Amino acid sequence: MPSSRRKWKGTERRKGDKVLDPAEVKPTDIIIPIMGPTGAGKSTFINTAVGKDAVFVGQDVKSCTESLQHVIVDYPKDPSRRVVFVDTPGFDDTYESDFEILRRIAVWLAQSYNDDKRLTGVIYLHEITQKRMMDTSRKNLEMFHKLCGHDASRNVVLATTKWANVTEGAGKRHEGQLKNTFWKNLINEGSEMTRFLNDSKSAWAIVDHIVASSDELRALHIQRELVDLQTVIPETEACNSLRETLQELLSSHQKTVADLTNDQQRRGTAEMQRRLQEVEDQIRSSMSQLKQLQIRRPLSTRLMTLAGLGAGSRADVQVEIGGPPAPQLGAGRSTPAPAIKAPVTLPTASPAPDLHEKPEGSNHGGMLPSAPVAGSSKRIGNTRVRKTSTRPAAMPAPSEESVNNSEQNVGCLVHV
Repeated sequence: MPSSRRKWKGTERRKGDKVLDPAEVKPTDIIIPIMGPTGAGKSTFINTAVGKDAVFVGQDVKSCTESLQHVIVDYPKDPSRRVVFVDTPGFDDTYESDFEILRRIAVWLAQSYNDDKRLTGVIYLHEITQKRMMDTSRKNLEMFHKLCGHDASRNVVLATTKWANVTEGAGKRHEGQLKNTFWKNLINEGSEMTRFLNDSKSAWAIVDHIVASSDELRALHIQRELVDLQTVIPETEACNSLRETLQELLSSHQKTVADLTNDQQRRGTAEMQRRLQEVEDQIRSSMSQLKQLQIRRPLSTRLMTLAGLGAGSRADVQVEIGGPPAPQLGAGRSTPAPAIKAPVTLPTASPAPDLHEKPEGSNHGGMLPSAPVAGSSKRIGNTRVRKTSTRPAAMPAPSEESVNNSEQNVGCLVHV
């Protein structure tokens, strides 16, 4: 790589983040990250290839790989070279948020690219026993695609796993759905589709295909974003994809809360109450991740936003979990749940305001300090959704401290 390439500042790297030690990796090493949903068989693939239990394998749907870890083994076809397998956690990790997993992967990739440690290719695993593509799998695949980018798709191998747990006929049907629908774009961009049959031969055949590829992988898209373009992680395309997914989940959860509340009022079963609490917990989790995805922009940009000079307006969506009590079985009375107010700032597609607009009912020209415009508020079961909007207005240039405080009010916040 050119020596003039910009260096990654590493400001988003945290204590405990795992990265490749430049002194441990040789220029001739074949570096291959293994990615995919939790339970797809990433750790099993590595252990099968190296011929020993190099990484821990879980026996259930809980994630066992929370941090990235790598294993170095001699390349059978060329003993002068080594293969560096990188085990990665799935985006639907049991214990960590999707954003935290994406941040860890992004840090590892950025640091490797910064240290001139190029990837040879990427292996993406998917469990063939899934009768349909679950929401978590689709989310995982979409973020993976954004993370790699179109140009790197030629260096990606899409491998299905766990063929011993499905009949050949059913497996072929699922394989066809992946090829013609969910993996269609990646395949059209040059990705290879194959099977991992849980043996050393098929594992190394996948590696051989990546090594033999005539297309050199210079960098994944997120590596270029973070290092070459100096983009912060929340502004990457992979994070934008995650943000959209979380907003869709919020809408879905709100509808689920409404349906469950109606059933609870009619039947009042303990199972309904348990499910309602579970969905409300999911809403809290989505809110928390949206807060993590909040972009910390430069002071000049924040000043322009607060002065109404941004490219669009903002809409605040406030969700309250709690309020009127749900009926309790057998007690004849109920106890209200504590209210949780979680404003989430979502960008809207409205055009920039006219700075020369004369406010209605005013004798003053130009923009006055903003005032809330009447919004709407409705309750869905135990969840209240309130939408308000604010008309941007010119104001005196605030200090750095006041900008930070103001962002606390318009940002994505969770109060539990």
